[in-house]
Order: sequence, then C-alpha cells, then structure tokens
Amino acid sequence: RGNRYYSPQGPTLGLETVSVSGGLSVSGYEFQILDSGGDVVFREGGSSRIPARFTWKGSNDLSEGYYRARVVMDRGGRRVISPEFEFYLDQSGTRPSLSVSSSTFTPDSDFIDDELTMETSFSGPVPVEDWTLSLVIVSESHPELKEVFMAFEGKGLLPSSILWDGTGYQGRELESYETIVPVLSIRNEAGVIRTYEGSTITTGVVLRPIKEGGVELVARFPNRNYFDEEGVINSRGEEVVAAVLSRIDRHQRYFLRVECHSAIAGREEENLERTEEMAYTIFQEFQGNYWPLDRMTYMGAGETEAIYEARGTFENYRNDRMEFRLEDDNFVVKDK
Repeated sequence: RGNRYYSPQGPTLGLETVSVSGGLSVSGYEFQILDSGGDVVFREGGSSRIPARFTWKGSNDLSEGYYRARVVMDRGGRRVISPEFEFYLDQSGTRPSLSVSSSTFTPDSDFIDDELTMETSFSGPVPVEDWTLSLVIVSESHPELKEVFMAFEGKGLLPSSILWDGTGYQGRELESYETIVPVLSIRNEAGVIRTYEGSTITTGVVLRPIKEGGVELVARFPNRNYFDEEGVINSRGEEVVAAVLSRIDRHQRYFLRVECHSAIAGREEENLERTEEMAYTIFQEFQGNYWPLDRMTYMGAGETEAIYEARGTFENYRNDRMEFRLEDDNFVVKDK
C-alpha cells in the first residue's frame, strides 16, 4: 500500500508490504514497476526475506499515466506474484487558473467597489493536496518590492471563488494607486507544485477616515515616481491630482491639507525642505481647479511622521508618500 499518486518531481514513492501468504521468508524476490502496457520499467531483486517497505524514484523521462507495482517471489521452487498496486505517475502537475471580477477596486468602506471576487479553478487528473492564493504588492518604482500583503490557503478542495475586502495581515489596509498581483499556487497529491500569476489589480483613490468612526478623511499615495529629480510633480503626479479632485469634489465643506512624507534617511532639515517643496508643487496644481484656495494648505513632514518605524523595503515604500487630508473646520486652527 502507498500513495495512489506519484511524481518524480515530488517525494520518493514508498510502498509498504501489508501481508504475504506464507510469510516474508523466500528464496528470492524481485520488486517490479510496470507501465500501462505491461513492460517492466524498474526491477530490484533480493533474497532471504521480503523487506517491509519498497521505495522507488522514477525518472523524469517516464510517460505520464498509470503504473503498477508488484513483487515476484520464489518460494520453494514456485513463482508467486503478489497482488498489483496501481498508482498514477504525474509529470505535468495540477494546473491552476485564476481570474478577477475587476482590475480596479477601492476598499474604503463607501459601499462602492469595496470588494473583489477571485474565481479559481484547476485541471488535471491528480487531486489537490493544498493551495495558497497570495496577494502580492509590487511597484515599478521599487523593483525589489514583492510584499505578500495577504494570503488565503487551505487543504483539499479549492474553492471556486474567494472574496477579498482589501484587508491584509495584521489588519493592514490597501492605499491609493497600489498594484497587487494575485498568485495561485497548487500542490497536488503527487507532490507537484504549479503556480499561476493572474492579471494585476490596482486600487483607485482610497479615501477613508483618519480615525475609525471619525469624520476626517485621508487618501494616501505611496510614491510611484510622481516627482522629477528636482522634486517637481510630473505628468504621472498630475494624473493623481486630477483623480483626487474628481473623488473629493463633493467634500468641499472640508479643509484640504496636502502633505508629502519621506522615507529617505538624512538630515532632518533637508528632508523637511525637500518634502515642503514637493507639497508646494502639488498645491500649485490645485490653483484654479475647483477648490477654494482659502480652504487648503500644504505641508512637508520629511520623515518625522512615518507610518512604519521599521526600515524594510515595504515600510520605506509606504512611508515615502503623498497624503490628501480632508479636515473638519472644527479641528483646524486658522491663523488670524
């Protein structure tokens, strides 16, 4: 007895000797593996006593399909053949597939495009042993970034659909204009792992309360090369400003604060000055664009208000950001 599914790419095939009529003592034996046509593709002989366990490591050039294992014994001049154990040799693996209900969503609890459905499927004759669906944040401005933001996993049956509200590990939330790659990985009962990378998902302008249950709102944009080398907003950054204006246009009773933050280690004064200049170029983009200038301001915070204290790739990516804050007048102190 043993696993009914086997692959040379997975663990060695192990078969246990359950019982043999007449006992395990023999004059000689031969352990054989036969293909579907009855040809012996492997044989291993011995004498005196049949072992309690046989192992086999097949080669990668064997054809996929059903094989049989048996023991041919010599006992008292008689040739005895054990019952055959049939198993499936898998070379191609169980192939996953994945599609998403939308390429863009904005998980900010406003009941509009807050959730995403991922449809999953697989093909192949070997059942699924376990599976993992990973949601990986990437950024073209940070090629080294491959942050597994969230993952779903299970054993056995793969669900046909998985619903995601954008929440990650430790309750982390997605921010605006982030890129997520869904990756579905399946290991089947033969031990073969196959992976499928789905189409990228991007978030829109994610506008959520600064504090849970509060009325003040914020949209954060991790920096994706929104500024040129001089710290002036470029065409990509201008697209963000246009998108933000479209999203917050109905909130003009709020006071708008534009902020820039840095993840670059260095002198505090230099970082503050740099981010102040960046925030000012954004502020200039708003002039004459349907937002009262007496109801907005800008600020550069350098690296003094980091979201994450750690200095990892993901933390730096998130700390280096633009923020658009909608503040209630009751919380704004105006200069007289």
